[in-house]
Amino acid sequence: MTAWTRRHTDSGSRFGLAGPMLAAVAGAMLLFSCGPAEPAENALRSESGDPLYADGVYRASGSVVAVDGWQPYLEAHIEAGAITQVCFGALRSDGAFLADDEAYAEGFRIETGVTLNRFLRDLESELVRSQRLPVTVRSTAIDSRLEWVSRFSAFADQVLRLARSGETTETVVVEPGLYIASDRADETGWQAHLTLAIQGEQIAAAAYEETRKAADGTVRIRAEDQTIAADYERIYGLRPGSVADEIAAGYVGSSVVGDVEVDAITSATVTTGRFVQLAEAILGSRDVVPLPNRLCPR
Repeated sequence: MTAWTRRHTDSGSRFGLAGPMLAAVAGAMLLFSCGPAEPAENALRSESGDPLYADGVYRASGSVVAVDGWQPYLEAHIEAGAITQVCFGALRSDGAFLADDEAYAEGFRIETGVTLNRFLRDLESELVRSQRLPVTVRSTAIDSRLEWVSRFSAFADQVLRLARSGETTETVVVEPGLYIASDRADETGWQAHLTLAIQGEQIAAAAYEETRKAADGTVRIRAEDQTIAADYERIYGLRPGSVADEIAAGYVGSSVVGDVEVDAITSATVTTGRFVQLAEAILGSRDVVPLPNRLCPR
């Protein structure tokens, strides 16, 4: 018993200094491994020499389903200050992905001569390669490729802005566009049509007209029908064209959020009512598709 205790004591004496030394080395290694990662060789640098982009996953999505039926999105992964992965695509209101729409992909191929998935992957690869905008694609034709390049650039710009600030909150890109709605013809055969140009969160322009299709296929525009205009002016003291223009002009600048509100014109309540119903139909059709948790394959 005494011998065991003694040998234990001797061993403790022999390794008494080595224990703290090993612990110090291990601690130093731990601190070193937990320090900031060395920036990647292709990482862009700011004027101070630090990486331009903060590590993280950054996303941007469209505010609504656009007039072509797609809500675009872009996700970028930043590691060691460099863009390592980009995923760009779009969703339909039913949640289907652009890349999985065979009918759209075939139409794209027929129009452009290239496959849709290959084209989108080329855009992503080009941003990873260059680490900055703009991206370049080998196309001089004016076709659907230009529209998707424009969208890619707009969404990538927003995502890289987030990456520069380190803000990983998803951003929303409001896509401008023309939205058109028509109602059913009334008892006299006149059908109302409304076109809204939406920019940001506001109505940028509005145009309203009523048309009637004759039996021979010709289409009459109410505001241009001299007989109707004369009767309308004699009864109400107004011209149909000026009423439509005044209602539309009054709606320009309105927010796309909330109820549709326009100033009713005396003796033109029917026209005002049709305008409001069509505006509500347009704004109500602007679906928002929530993004799935995963866009890029991990």
